[in-house]
Amino acid sequence: MLRIIRQYISDLDCRRKHPELYDDVLQAKRMEHCIKAFSHKTVAIVGNADSIFEHSSGKVIDGADVVVRINRGAPSNFTAQGRRTDILCLAMPMERASISEMFGNPSIIFVSPRRAILSSDLMGSVAVLPLQNWKVVSLLLDGCRPSAGMIATWIAHYLLQATSVSLYGFDWKKTKTHYADKMRRKHHNWALEEALMTRWAKEGWLELPPVSNRLRLP
Repeated sequence: MLRIIRQYISDLDCRRKHPELYDDVLQAKRMEHCIKAFSHKTVAIVGNADSIFEHSSGKVIDGADVVVRINRGAPSNFTAQGRRTDILCLAMPMERASISEMFGNPSIIFVSPRRAILSSDLMGSVAVLPLQNWKVVSLLLDGCRPSAGMIATWIAHYLLQATSVSLYGFDWKKTKTHYADKMRRKHHNWALEEALMTRWAKEGWLELPPVSNRLRLP
């Protein structure tokens, strides 16, 4: 409860100091540059499931027109993860220096509704997903909080209008996040996200990731 109260106070303070971050019209305009630069292309979205290292998808990933990575998922195994990062979808605190060291100079889209966690050195210089867009994705998941990977997939299809979207390193928390010390499942409804992405794959515009050998039925 105390943590929730602190978050609430922090969010109120951020809204007071940085009202522009909550202005959907302004943030939609800032998104336009990113949308124009990357629209109507093939997109590879690289998730951070530990199972990504079971596959040699790096060349295929780098062969996409646009490579999207998520949070702290910098490539460490190029054979499995590829090398490039064109867009970083960020939903956690990271400073620009760390992003530059880990990813080079990608376009950054901040996808969390919690503007208070956005690093001060990124404010005003990165695209921020309008809150209304975030709510649209949440409603697709029965009001649950969408993961950054879920939002990245929605952005690729509905905003970038990608000609194709392919997922790598997604297993909906059947293995841990590769850079985390332990499994953390509590923040998102992974079963709903998997079901929605499976539906999108059946619609024909999304390619699901290679299946982990650890998860195959005997």
